[in-house]
Formats: sequence, C-alpha cells, structure tokens
Amino acid sequence: MDPLSILSATGTAIGITKNVAETLSTLIAQTQNADRSLEQLYREVTDFEGVLQRMNYDFSDQQMRAAAFETQTGNIGGHWNDVLQAILKCNERLEELEKLLKRLAGNSSVTSNKIVKGFSSTSRLVISISSRARSKPTKKTSR
Repeated sequence: MDPLSILSATGTAIGITKNVAETLSTLIAQTQNADRSLEQLYREVTDFEGVLQRMNYDFSDQQMRAAAFETQTGNIGGHWNDVLQAILKCNERLEELEKLLKRLAGNSSVTSNKIVKGFSSTSRLVISISSRARSKPTKKTSR
C-alpha cells in the first residue's frame, strides 16, 4: 500500500467536506427553524474534516509518514489499507451528499424536513464509516 495514497485520498476528502460544510451552513441559514438533525450533520461533517486535516498534516511530514508506514505488512499494513478504503468510501458518500445539497440549495421552497429526509441514509453511512475509521483498533507488534 502506497502511503501517498492515503495522503491523496485525505486531501480529496478535505476538499469535499469543506464544500459540504459550506453548503450545509448556507442551507441552515436559509431554512427557517432548521432541524437539529441538520445542525448535527453540519457538526459531524466539520468534525470529520478536522480529523482529516490532522491526518493530512501528520502525513505531510516525511518523518511521521515514514514512522507510520515503516512496516506495511501484517496487522499494521492491513490497518492502513482499511483506513484508505474507509476514506475512499467516505469520499464517494460525501460526493453524493454534496450533489444532493447543491440540488436542494437551488430549491427556494426547501424545508429543513425535506433536507434531513433527503440525505439521512447517506449521512448515516458517512458517519458510520468515519466512526469505524477513527475507532479501528490496531495491534502493536513487538520488536
């Protein structure tokens, strides 16, 4: 597994989450009595963006990247591959969410209820994937 693949996927995800967060913020501001679910989704997207930003920062440092990826076999190699797959899956779901939000943002009669109903299943998947990526246990190897 190429360590730069995670760096690339993370950079892409940061861009998408920024777009989604901006669109959500606009929709919340334009929607009277925005549903708490919509505001919660905004917080979760921005929290996820923060996690991605920290990963991107850490992996941008060559020494940190070398230490994290010094072994790409066994449990540790599998862990980083799982992280990459989770980020790529999140990117797919976030792109779907971004498209939906942009369509909704162009609709002047949109209500908070319609917004939440429209992407609740997609957002649950994004949240689920990001939670799994953050909580994935790693086994330490002895040297």
